[in-house]
Amino acid sequence: AQLWELGSGWSVKPSVGARYFDHNLFADEFAPQAGLVVSGAGFEFHTSAARGVNYPGFYVMAYPPGNNLYRDLEAEKVDHFEAGISRRFGSLVKAEFTYFRDHGTDRIVTYFPPYPAVWKNIARYRTEGAEAAVTVTPARDFSIFGGVTVMNTTPDDLPYAPEWSASAGFNWRFAEHFRLSVDGQYVGSRYVTSRARAINALNTVELDAYVLLNARLAYEFSLPEWKLAGECFVAGENLGDADYQQRYGYPMPGINGTFGISLKF
Repeated sequence: AQLWELGSGWSVKPSVGARYFDHNLFADEFAPQAGLVVSGAGFEFHTSAARGVNYPGFYVMAYPPGNNLYRDLEAEKVDHFEAGISRRFGSLVKAEFTYFRDHGTDRIVTYFPPYPAVWKNIARYRTEGAEAAVTVTPARDFSIFGGVTVMNTTPDDLPYAPEWSASAGFNWRFAEHFRLSVDGQYVGSRYVTSRARAINALNTVELDAYVLLNARLAYEFSLPEWKLAGECFVAGENLGDADYQQRYGYPMPGINGTFGISLKF
């Protein structure tokens, strides 16, 4: 990565990177990534692209019976792209918007003919969406935030991809040493479980939408003579006692909480 100052408060920062995978059973893979950030006058523009790879697992050798031809397989790939802009309005407001797209290729599925079925890199999928967020800081010790994400997928039963979700909350420092954080999250209905690794398989399990409310209260302290700082905290999750699941058949906890202390030295 390299940062160049352009003058008048503007700057540009490109970055590149890569991963190389050397595999003893399957073909080697190369996964590049690149990004660009341009900022100035309260604006920040960013764009990035990257590739991820997922090698075949043990399942390609264990199932199904017959000649799986697993040594002919390649890694599954997903190409990610995103571009966005943020704008600061003094110290009061920051607004952000990002568009993203994921394109998956070479997904491994069983395929007929021949019989028994064989594994092949032939399935594809796509995710496309946008997210927007706003943070408002009306006072030095108080800030409010909110955001929303919308998604569209192909196929439309792609798991763990709700059409839309949202979050909001606030952070408040008071009485010098206390900090209160409250946040809420809405997650829309969505299909779950992995799509079966068979050509034209469908997901049929859909979980309901849910809303979560969480809060955390912390007391910050400092002991300079011991070169020590830290906080005591108490936190509550799912304060609305929502009945929800993230995976089918695995209900999540109702109201629950934690307390503790963290130290820095």
